Amino acid sequence: MWFVFSLVLVFGAIRIIQWYKQGKFHTSHPSPNRDTESAEPKDSDKSLSPVPEAPSCLGCRLANGLEEAHVVFENDYVTCLLDIDPLNEGHTLILPKRHFVELSDTDISARHAIMNASVRISNALKMIYKPDGISIMQNGGSFNDLGHYHMHVFPRYNNDGFGWKEPAVKSRHSLDLVKQRIAEQLKDGMPQL
Repeated sequence: MWFVFSLVLVFGAIRIIQWYKQGKFHTSHPSPNRDTESAEPKDSDKSLSPVPEAPSCLGCRLANGLEEAHVVFENDYVTCLLDIDPLNEGHTLILPKRHFVELSDTDISARHAIMNASVRISNALKMIYKPDGISIMQNGGSFNDLGHYHMHVFPRYNNDGFGWKEPAVKSRHSLDLVKQRIAEQLKDGMPQL
């Protein structure tokens, strides 16, 4: 009887090891700094490389570990690091490891990884700082001071001084026209620039 029980244990352990090696079994406590579960799609036509696509790009160098940074999370697609000039403590930047300048330049793998990371970072900031809210944003065009696409995630507090001014007179008469223009642009799929 003990012999049969021992065989079951041994073969069970062997099967678990095989599942682990095949990526079918994950530990319940992955490293907090490195994502070992790759939920991002593998449809990118470019291979991942530790060498930045744009060596002169500071964002590429930061995302690929070639510049000193305070990294809080990383996976094969993105690096999340603390902003050196934070709006509030915990202000985190999410940078794709591949070089993109605008959100419209990103591929589906990068977008998926960026959004997943934004949820993870947002949840961590909520647990740590107990803020009044979280802001998630990106700046494009001339407002992108890094020259590399990145998303900001930071805790917000009532009266923290960050925000934009609402117009004094709120005009709703043009909303129908604006809706029509945008809907027309979107009706045939993704607009291409």
